[in-house]
Parts: sequence; structure tokens; C-alpha cells
Amino acid sequence: NKSIPTGGLKWVEWSPELEKSLRAEGKAVYVDFTAKWCLSCQVNKRVFLYDDVVEAFKNKQIVPLIADWTNKGTQILSALQSLGREGVPLNVYYPPSGEGILLPEILSEKIVLSVLETEKPYFEEEADGFWSILSFAFIGGMILNLMPCVFPVLGLKVMSFVKQSGGEVQRIKKHGFVFTIGVLLSFWILLGLLLLLRGKMEDSLGWGFQLQEPLFVLVLAIILFVFALSLSGVLDIGNSLTGIGSKISRADGYTGSFFSGILATVVSTPCMAPFLGVAVGTALTMDWPGAYAVFTCIA
Repeated sequence: NKSIPTGGLKWVEWSPELEKSLRAEGKAVYVDFTAKWCLSCQVNKRVFLYDDVVEAFKNKQIVPLIADWTNKGTQILSALQSLGREGVPLNVYYPPSGEGILLPEILSEKIVLSVLETEKPYFEEEADGFWSILSFAFIGGMILNLMPCVFPVLGLKVMSFVKQSGGEVQRIKKHGFVFTIGVLLSFWILLGLLLLLRGKMEDSLGWGFQLQEPLFVLVLAIILFVFALSLSGVLDIGNSLTGIGSKISRADGYTGSFFSGILATVVSTPCMAPFLGVAVGTALTMDWPGAYAVFTCIA
């Protein structure tokens, strides 16, 4: 296996066979699932330059493995899915005996040292773990507005604001408030459905799972296309079924803003941003109040 020196640790290229072999020999193994295009992954690499972390790896004779998912290979994807994840970053520590321990998405020297020393999940013992999750959710939600998959939705909303240009400032602010209410309510409704389905679909449940259905994607694409044509003035659709979404969104009152907030949430559910992986994954394992608090911060 090829060795990859990064900082103070000598990483070895990961393979499922090598991981299995090392664990069978009773060795401690640390796997870093990473990718060159993953910003969070690159930020995490700084942790392994600290002397205390390097010393902990050497003292415990931990074998560091790096699984590079830059090209999105199926082998690494299968390993990620077996751990309940669909993407990177993901860091897993396998003690000499016992199951693997998943570390938080964003690492720090304290987090890594705590997991290596206690051989327990970091947030399990940390009193401020819930507040950290809320912080990740809020920061990730802010970054989500800059992700390419959200741009079409933001563009449609900007067009609606342009139509209101020259109007009263207070009225425009009220439209923004109603739009936010639409986003929040749709988030809460979708989360409620997810939590209701959690017991029956535990293995396949995830945020944005409806976007995996081709029929749903087709219907959503048609609605967005008609919506865009209507806003641009190409079509003026009346009361037909296919024009319902467009007509509501173009309403002069607050109904249009409210509907735009709902549409923005539905379209954006498959999007992901840094910090959101751990926040969403943890929220779907929480009780109802905790999950709603996390998703409200994301919204």
C-alpha cells in the first residue's frame, strides 16, 4: 500500500482489505475519508500537525489510513454508506477492540485527543455538544445560501423582489418576513414527516430523500420551468393545474411570498453545505424537540 506523508503523520492509502487485516491483527486504526474538493476536509488536516495529536497516534500505535474520495469511487462510497454517511468529511477511529467511533465533521485538537483517550464518541461526554450541533446547523445554513444548488431558487425570489421595487419599505420587509415563515413551516412539516417515518425507514431515511424519486423530480422540474416562464412574462397561465404554483407565487399579496418560501425549501432539500452533515445526521437521531431546534437553526 502506498504511503502518503501529510504533516507529522505517515498516512497509508486505505482499502477495505487493509482495514480488515489491520483490525484482525488487533491494531488500532484511524480512517480519514477525505477529498481534495472538500473544504472541511482540508481544514481538518491542520489537526494532525499538532505535536500532541502526533504523539497520541505514536503512543497508541494507531495506523492512520486515508481514503481519498476525490474521484468519488464506488468502493469508498460503499464504505461511507455502511457507516451511515453519503459524503465526506468523515473520520472514524477503530480501537483495538470494539466498534468504530465516528468523529464530528469539523475536528479540533481537543476532539481528536478526547476520542483517542476515552475511546468514546466526543459529543457523548460533552455537556455543550447540543449547542455545538446548533452552531454547526446555523453556520451551515448560512453557507447553504451560497451553494450552486440554491442559486435557481434565490434567482426566482430576487425576481419577485424586483417586481416590488419602488414600493413601500415596510411592505417589502413584510414580504420577506412572510417568505421566512413559509420556509420555517415547510421545514417543520418535512421534518415531522421524516421523524414519523424514522422508525419504519431507519436504514434509508435522510434529508431530501424525496429527490431520489424520478417522478417527484420530473414534477418539480415542470413546476420550476413554468414558474420561470411566468416570471419572465413568456407565459400567462390561468387557473389550470399546471399553473397553480406559478399563479400563487405571482400573487400581489403575501400569499405569493409564503408559497415562494415553501417552494424554496422543497427544491433545496437535496443541497448540502459544510457543517451540515453532522448537524442533519445528529438531528435525525434526536428526540422531536432537539431535532426541531437543529432544523430551525438551519432554516
